[in-house]
Amino acid sequence: MSLPPPDLPPDSEPSKKAADLPAPSEPTAEAAPEQPTAPNSEKGDQGTKPTREDDLTPNLPDEAAAGPTHSFDAESALAMILGAFRYPLEGKGLAGLTPLAVLAVVMGLGGKIPFLSFVVVFLTAGYAVAYMLRVIETTVKGDEQLPGWLDVTNLLDDIVLPAFQIWVVVMLSNLVAIVLGWMGFGATPENPGYRFADFLGMASFALYYPMAVLALAHFGSLRWTLPDRVIPAIQRALPGYWIAVGIVFLCQFVVVFVGDFTAQIPLLGSILNSAIMLFLMVVTARILGLVFLKYRKAIAW
Repeated sequence: MSLPPPDLPPDSEPSKKAADLPAPSEPTAEAAPEQPTAPNSEKGDQGTKPTREDDLTPNLPDEAAAGPTHSFDAESALAMILGAFRYPLEGKGLAGLTPLAVLAVVMGLGGKIPFLSFVVVFLTAGYAVAYMLRVIETTVKGDEQLPGWLDVTNLLDDIVLPAFQIWVVVMLSNLVAIVLGWMGFGATPENPGYRFADFLGMASFALYYPMAVLALAHFGSLRWTLPDRVIPAIQRALPGYWIAVGIVFLCQFVVVFVGDFTAQIPLLGSILNSAIMLFLMVVTARILGLVFLKYRKAIAW
């Protein structure tokens, strides 16, 4: 037992008053005052979380929030181009080139048949266009081999219609050159600026033609090859789309150079010229399919 202070008696009044007071009790968790809840708050599994202003923005997809989802990679672009040039020679080997070889012979000799040259060249060109669209389709599906012979069950739908459609696409792609010619700036040596006009026409063709052909292969309708559909798709596909533009632009120079060279070779020159054109057509179609496959989200078709 503890002793009282020496200056106070044991039964002093202050001690009695102190003894009569109740002992202070320690605060419990139930007695703790409740914290006020902020007006802008969200309750979830983890309790109450303050809401910030930027948390109220809508949840957009990553592609829309981040903007363009692709960029131009020179290394991958070079690998794509080299693979496209190897594509006709891989897989089935020379046997896979049989349709192209037959087409080259028919196109090369067909123009020399009296009275039938236009019909033969038109039909073989229509088949070549249908074959090109088939290469794009199989490439997008992931096929690594050249398509075989096409099944022609309806001459009008399978041959004539593709030939007419590609003719419209070529006209649309050459609008700049057509306008320049109409204004008197045609690509002829008589005009002082013919080289610039020629270059501008080829550049505009290379810019428009690849996306228009992709639209034709994807939708099968000329409506999607018009400028109001093609130009926005080109803008969305840049900068990766420059791969297709560069290949088409290069192929134009090769065709012009080869045409001047093979024209000096009698008979076989036309066959050789047709074979080179068909080979470049397949390479271009392969490139277009790979570009569409790689940048499909950006093109948004």
